[in-house]
Amino acid sequence: MGQGTSRAVSVSLGWILLSLLGAGVTLSKPMDDLTYKKGQEIMLKVNSLTSTQTQVPLDYYHLPVCLEASGPRMRQQTLGEFLAGTKLQSSPYKISGMVDTTCEKLCQIQLNKGQASNLQRRIHQGYRNNWELGDMPSAVIMSDGEGSPRRFGGGFPIGFVDPLDEETAYVFNHVNMEVLYEDLGNNYYRIVQFAVEPLSVKHSYTDPGYEWNDGSTEGLRKPLATCFRSQPLRPSSILQHQVVKPNEAILYTYSVEWETAHDGTHWSNRWETYLTENHTFRYKALWQSIAKSLVGLLSLSVVVLRILMTNLRRKKEEDKPWKLLHGDVFRLPVQNSTLLCVFLGSGVQLAVSLFLLLVLAIFKVASQAKTGSIIEGGLVMYSIASVLAGYVSARMHKTLFKPATASRRNQCTRLAAILVPVVVFGAFMFLQAWLCSSRSTACVPPLEVLILVGIWSCVQVPLVYLGAYMGFRKNCGKFPTRTLTTPRVIPQSNFSPQLMAGAAGLAPFAALYLQVHFLMPSLWLYQYYTAFGVALITMSIALGTSALVAIALVYRQLNAENYQWWWFSFMVGGSCGVWMFLVAILWFPRLEAQMALTFALYFGYMVLISFGVFLVFGSLSFLASLWFVMKLYSTIEDDTSDSTSAFDSGSYDTQMLNGIVEKVNFKTAVV
Repeated sequence: MGQGTSRAVSVSLGWILLSLLGAGVTLSKPMDDLTYKKGQEIMLKVNSLTSTQTQVPLDYYHLPVCLEASGPRMRQQTLGEFLAGTKLQSSPYKISGMVDTTCEKLCQIQLNKGQASNLQRRIHQGYRNNWELGDMPSAVIMSDGEGSPRRFGGGFPIGFVDPLDEETAYVFNHVNMEVLYEDLGNNYYRIVQFAVEPLSVKHSYTDPGYEWNDGSTEGLRKPLATCFRSQPLRPSSILQHQVVKPNEAILYTYSVEWETAHDGTHWSNRWETYLTENHTFRYKALWQSIAKSLVGLLSLSVVVLRILMTNLRRKKEEDKPWKLLHGDVFRLPVQNSTLLCVFLGSGVQLAVSLFLLLVLAIFKVASQAKTGSIIEGGLVMYSIASVLAGYVSARMHKTLFKPATASRRNQCTRLAAILVPVVVFGAFMFLQAWLCSSRSTACVPPLEVLILVGIWSCVQVPLVYLGAYMGFRKNCGKFPTRTLTTPRVIPQSNFSPQLMAGAAGLAPFAALYLQVHFLMPSLWLYQYYTAFGVALITMSIALGTSALVAIALVYRQLNAENYQWWWFSFMVGGSCGVWMFLVAILWFPRLEAQMALTFALYFGYMVLISFGVFLVFGSLSFLASLWFVMKLYSTIEDDTSDSTSAFDSGSYDTQMLNGIVEKVNFKTAVV
């Protein structure tokens, strides 16, 4: 490739990346758009209905609820919002800035048999409303009275089931909305918190004989006996709840109460209350876990340092078992050598993209406060890191295969570009087909799917090939020792390497466990997570632990005269993904799943997440083990002068050489 061609490729890829970054960044609304004037009407937006029991988000207007006269209007969404399953739409609620409203009637709906059955089923499945006012999501007020506890994640329920009769369901047809605002003066303000208290009440009119059964607006003007204009409706004043059954008339009402923000809540820190669940997030437990993990990491560091100090003193008089493998330790893996290179590149790509995403989250460029921004940030970082997948895979392939044919190089590059993305995209499309058949808002439109395919084919694949081009061009280092033609016979061991590798993954996963404990509710229970800085530290400790455990176990395996350490070292770290999946299996009952689709969604995505953990920790463990083995056997290279083989130079003393020959002859005779 000439200089002009390289420059053209660089410029083209630069424009592609700039376009991707421009498309992926979610910009928050300008501050002026979120500044309101007293009396100005504010649109209350409704998002998708969500349920932890089904994990299938649904359109808000899938249920029998009140509609605008002109129909709902959908807000323009980003790629990340589509992938997150959100669908923000307008609602008929009329809210005026800084103006209290009490017991305002919205509409009445007469349930037919199908509507009643649908609403009952969704209440039993635990679906929840997710509203938004002034860019602030709805918190839920749990009980009555001052100082009522609030939950800031997951929205509020659409109804509840009678605890004495599970067949009977009640709908929340009245909501008390509380809006906290920061006063800017001159009748201008900004909303800093929005909370909803859902109530179920069987409404009746002050006129005992009146029933609003026609489509007229007369019922909107008649006074209610169950809700008064003088004060908001409270749970203690409700005599009868609104049951859901065919031919039942449901009257929807609402109240709005405005209050000046207190307790130090301002526009600048308005999201802290939401993201930390009103400052109840247990950071102390996370820091204690980090301290314990650091102690374990330091202990492992001392063990590995002692191994290195003991074995790198170049004492030729010491006959150590690992030295007997100098002619076999760099023998290629018997199976799937190319796959090892591809896994290594993909693992490094995932590790770097995850690290960059955590940095973006720490600086609040990507945040749960901006819907879909974390998904978009991850997509952008993964695409940029594609160059590392090609580079690392190519470097490792060139190191293992000397010389490598053009067909082998092309095979390695193709696999690095398509293997992991195709596996993930295939699982994604399978689940998408199921979600679309269920009419879920998580069904990504065809245009957005084409955008994903375009990002992969026009950005990720070219970057992988660019990285592979640079990797194959770069000179690779030589192994310290020469590999002999005849492989050594590996003696039987009392311990299975596979079991050792599987058990070893428990060490780094122990460092991750508390993070997983906090992350799982964020993934599956629609709760907020903000400890991204702690997550970055924990991930670094876990990766360091995985690397040190891999070094210690590889050293033990070499001393057992087993030179098949390549895949073993990868599996030592990769088994952390197996432990991740086992914990996911134990955690699943918390969802109280009721649908086959829920099983498919949960285990499908958890398999992909566990596979990603397998690649990340396996790659780092392998790289650490490779560095250790190269360092360990470099002492033999120094002792053999200019030759790379201890047998060719005779630099070993005669006693060790005779011992090796006798041992090889004895094992050959036995075979």
